Amino acid sequence: MPKPIRSLVIFLLVLMVVGGILLLLSWFVPELKSMADEISSAGDLPYWIAGLAAPLVYLYRRIIEGIGKLFNSGTNQKVEDISHSREDLRKEVDELLQWRRDTLRQEIQSMQATRAEMDSLRAKLSQVQTQMEAVKSLSLDQKASTVTDRQLNDPALGGGTFG
Repeated sequence: MPKPIRSLVIFLLVLMVVGGILLLLSWFVPELKSMADEISSAGDLPYWIAGLAAPLVYLYRRIIEGIGKLFNSGTNQKVEDISHSREDLRKEVDELLQWRRDTLRQEIQSMQATRAEMDSLRAKLSQVQTQMEAVKSLSLDQKASTVTDRQLNDPALGGGTFG
């Protein structure tokens, strides 16, 4: 047999063996079998052609995914870091808002207590003013009649007798 024909026969035998291996892989590996079914139904191809293509397509997709992961791994990490820092910031903001609510609640309670105290003082002031008006409206004789002899004879606060 001449050398070119022998080379062609060997090439065809290797091609048939490789094709057989690809078909067997497509038949026995469930993931490749489902991919061959998809290729066959999507392109209206015979199953044996889809079976030959399925392992090659699978290998191509895996290589592309691996390369994509190499270049995107840093990006994914950065996205995860950003989302974690964002969650931390949200927690801090929520804590600050809760602290603000608590502080405002305390201030409101303090203002309400102060307002209640002021209302009580206003009521007392109006009573004192009413009493002052009542005393002012008394005549001099009525005022003098309310003073007792003891009040006239006792010395003023802190003082002794003048003399």
